[in-house]
Amino acid sequence: MINAGAFIAVVFLVAFFGLRPMAAALTAAAKPAAVAGPSFDDVQRSLPTPDAPVAAIASEVPVGALPGTRPGATPLDDLRQKIRPAPQERLARMVDLNEERTAQILRKWAAVPEAAG
Repeated sequence: MINAGAFIAVVFLVAFFGLRPMAAALTAAAKPAAVAGPSFDDVQRSLPTPDAPVAAIASEVPVGALPGTRPGATPLDDLRQKIRPAPQERLARMVDLNEERTAQILRKWAAVPEAAG
């Protein structure tokens, strides 16, 4: 009796969640688009192409650029440059964290690679 009840429940769920939406999708007339907007072709044509002049892009001044800054630098880049610690401070921090590991890294960097031959 329990098996028959479970079978009926499964058949009902398959019909309700599977067959009913499928039948509704097949019989439904074409509905207008919910959001009116540009077509896919219009959007594709508005995108920049790879052969766009690079000089025009390079000559543009970024919005919000401060006078006297590097060309192409934004205020966020300048702030990051000011916040970034000096290499000496970074090395001192590495030594403070783990002296042995830092010494191994420095030895590896300083080692001259042997010529393969």
